Amino acid sequence: MKRLFNFMLVMLAACGISCSNLGDENTMPGNGGNDNNDNGGDTNVTTTFVVEVSDITPLGAYVSVTPSDNAATYYFDVVSKEEMGKYVDAKALAKVMISNLKEYCESYEQTLADVLSKGVDGYNYISYFTPNTEYYALAFGVDADGMITTGVTTEPFTTLEEVVDASMTFDVKVTDITSNGALVLITPSNNNAIYYFDVVTKEKLDEYPDTKEYAERLIKVIKEPYDFYGKPFVVVLSAGAVAYQFEAGRLAPNTEYYAIAFGVTTAGKVTTDVTAVPFKTSVQ
Repeated sequence: MKRLFNFMLVMLAACGISCSNLGDENTMPGNGGNDNNDNGGDTNVTTTFVVEVSDITPLGAYVSVTPSDNAATYYFDVVSKEEMGKYVDAKALAKVMISNLKEYCESYEQTLADVLSKGVDGYNYISYFTPNTEYYALAFGVDADGMITTGVTTEPFTTLEEVVDASMTFDVKVTDITSNGALVLITPSNNNAIYYFDVVTKEKLDEYPDTKEYAERLIKVIKEPYDFYGKPFVVVLSAGAVAYQFEAGRLAPNTEYYAIAFGVTTAGKVTTDVTAVPFKTSVQ
């Protein structure tokens, strides 16, 4: 399940430009399992969570949650230490998260139950974070009406420092090709170096004999709106292996494309040559 609170924060920065458009359970102070829930009702002290963070990169991490009660519904996400510090305690933040989630669900004709977890769950945050920054992964019980039912369990972690590797290469594979979609698999030679990937038409890329020139122009076009609105450019970047499904409708039938990948810093400097793997969508 996509983590919607973090998703909404990132949505503020997203502009939708693509190539074609040139451990131990920790609890925050004041949020122990015996606290009563200020949202009404008593905190359910019988449900606890083990929150684990792994595969940490400069931009992301994998977060897994194991509840003590597989029948209980809960929500989990990641917030920066800076964001957490704006609230009296983690439970106050949890209330804001659920309030925002309810509004989001209503706007998109979903129910809160649609975005809650049950049993063991996890999410791979690929391009959500900034390098060398402190975060908390957190989890807490919540019912279908938005009532917070437990204390908030948190697990602190810090993303890795940004690495610039001019020698980084990419293994790019394209599978499950249809008339209007494809699955792109990217494996960089350095999991800690940052890069950009996407799909571009053969016609567009062939206009640039020097593909690195295309990459530089592309990043400039993508980055400008983020800079203008003061939003983080990193949300369009990646680190580590990625499998991305270009959904049906993203690509045109019977058209030649390249899946591309190249190194780039969070400041927008292209650091490697462009790896470009050709493929062609099928006839509709």
